Amino acid sequence: LNPIGYANYMDRYWLCLFWAIQTITSIGYGNIAPLTASEFAVANCLMLCAGIFWAYVIGSLVDVVAVSSKLQNEYVTRMDEANQLVKNFKDSTLPESVTGSTTG
Repeated sequence: LNPIGYANYMDRYWLCLFWAIQTITSIGYGNIAPLTASEFAVANCLMLCAGIFWAYVIGSLVDVVAVSSKLQNEYVTRMDEANQLVKNFKDSTLPESVTGSTTG
């Protein structure tokens, strides 16, 4: 691949895109590189697909942790409310009409 020269603008485009994708996605430069313009095009497509897939996996893992944390917080809040309700019933003397008590 000789990207130098005005006539080779597509070769230059594939080469630049290849470098940009490698850099942005942190795939790295490695020791095996494509040689022809078609190899660069295929490598670009594969790197983009792999980057998108990796972003989806990481996003899914973060979502699982976020939902788990939200459910845990909701559980703790409900238990606190229930404990407070029980404490209020113990602390107060309820009237006979509420308790249904027949002693008196």
